[in-house]
Amino acid sequence: MRFANRTVVITGAAQGIGLASVAAFLDEGANVVLADIDEEALSAVIDNMPKEFSRRAVPVVCDVANSRQVNALMGYAMEHFGSLDALVCAAGIVHRTPFTEVTEDDFDRVIKTNLMGTFLCVQAAARAMTDQRDRGRDILGSIVMVSNDAAFSAIPNIVPHVVAAAGVNAMAKSLARTLAGVQVRINTVGTGPTDTGLLQMATGTGKTAIGTGVARTALGRIVDTEEISKIVLFLSSGDASAITGQTIGTGAD
Repeated sequence: MRFANRTVVITGAAQGIGLASVAAFLDEGANVVLADIDEEALSAVIDNMPKEFSRRAVPVVCDVANSRQVNALMGYAMEHFGSLDALVCAAGIVHRTPFTEVTEDDFDRVIKTNLMGTFLCVQAAARAMTDQRDRGRDILGSIVMVSNDAAFSAIPNIVPHVVAAAGVNAMAKSLARTLAGVQVRINTVGTGPTDTGLLQMATGTGKTAIGTGVARTALGRIVDTEEISKIVLFLSSGDASAITGQTIGTGAD
């Protein structure tokens, strides 16, 4: 198991790519801190989890746009499991509306969760990882952020989402050299159309809208969250030790 005795914090852990990543890391032996703003959904995930995983999975209600809660999240991981080896930022929202009708509140809400929230999590995790390195601890030292291939595409009506995704991709590039100095890698998965609730929010619920999104991809189909989780797992692992500052896309449109 690649992550035995390793601790991973996953945001957006109650659904979608975050939830699929939780299952993938647990299967690989990791201790997992599940963070999500939705307490009810988070409780349901824990309640339905196989008993053999219960000791290695702990929930934390957290708003990633709140720095105090984010710092407490990383501190809890350190206190409960004794280390922080990897971070997966999968928390995100989307607001679908024509560009001319986007309000300041609409824009701020998406940016705060998707971009600033990711920044706060990366910053807090990097501090914890740096502190562990300084104390001579052997940690994995990996950060994987989930963004969207909307950053590379002419997709209408989700401008705040697109801007945030582009910012997350740029963050990985910008921080790669800095974090390499403390032996921490940072990468992004720029997902194409994936079978999550956000897909319908971004494209609309009609078959034509979703079909249009799928048609622009090389694979010509919607990707499963489990497929994305395997990419997250790889980038987080020692198998990807030479990869940092990159955005790995799944849309290829």
